[in-house]
Amino acid sequence: MIIEIPGYQTLDLEYLVLDYNGTIAIDGKMPDTVKQRLRTLAEHLKIYILTADTHGTAKENCQGLETIVTSTIGQGSNNYTT
Repeated sequence: MIIEIPGYQTLDLEYLVLDYNGTIAIDGKMPDTVKQRLRTLAEHLKIYILTADTHGTAKENCQGLETIVTSTIGQGSNNYTT
């Protein structure tokens, strides 16, 4: 995805990294408007979502989105593609 910033430079972005709860979700729930925007962005960027998944809903809420979710739970971490 090319983003031109007037007076600065042109960025050629490949990845988007987001935090889940508090950024794209509230209390473990992702609004449909955010899901639609992520679908649009996924056409241009590889999207990574980072989460502690304290509500245990990240995987379910990201289902059907072309994202890679990294969940850090306890001692290990879980990665899954949705």
